[in-house]
Amino acid sequence: PLYDLNSAHSEHAQHMLNCDVADLDVLFRVLDGALQRGAATQALHPGGVGRNFAPLQSLEDLDDVDASDQALWIDGLIQWPRARSRRKHRLGGQVIFCKDTSSSMEGWRTAWASAVATHLVLLAKRRHMRFGYLEFSCSVQKYMDATGTFLSTDYEHLLQLSRQLACKGSTDYSLALRAAMSVWEGLPRSLGHRHIVFLTDGVPTVGDPFLSQELQQAKDLGVQIHTIYVGCPWTYP
Repeated sequence: PLYDLNSAHSEHAQHMLNCDVADLDVLFRVLDGALQRGAATQALHPGGVGRNFAPLQSLEDLDDVDASDQALWIDGLIQWPRARSRRKHRLGGQVIFCKDTSSSMEGWRTAWASAVATHLVLLAKRRHMRFGYLEFSCSVQKYMDATGTFLSTDYEHLLQLSRQLACKGSTDYSLALRAAMSVWEGLPRSLGHRHIVFLTDGVPTVGDPFLSQELQQAKDLGVQIHTIYVGCPWTYP
């Protein structure tokens, strides 16, 4: 069921959403910078900037060959000349959004979390990043797209998921992080930088509160975890 922002019951939720637009802007400027630094990799590209020299990759790049190397190569003094290595930033990477949907999130918290999820999907679209949407409480729900893929580029489908506001159950951080990181087990890091955006309103009521194994797993897999707390300053865990 959707949380009705127009009902009298949700008056506080509407007030919080109206007041927190600036907070969302600040949050996404920070997240955008973190994802941009992690997602923008350099790849060989004929239209890129040639700042360094490297062994000639193809005869099509003869125009970029160093003049002195070309003379030595023609005279047979070296086996292969150097050429300018042209590289260009390539956007990409992968981000998984872990959204706390335990009972304590019901109300304005889940409405605000939905706004965060929506903005995050749009940010991932702009950065050409694959996006995974996961909800957790005492259990985990990983949502697949029409092709059965978790890390998806079907941004319209992901935007629909981001509007879900149902909440129930207790809170297990360990289960959520293990489920998210299982996607990257056994895969090479060359497929893109890995991010988890973890949104919750408090401390876990189930599982290991210190997440020792999960933090080590994230380090081993090269996963960056960005946490977002939803709540009031006096209830910060």
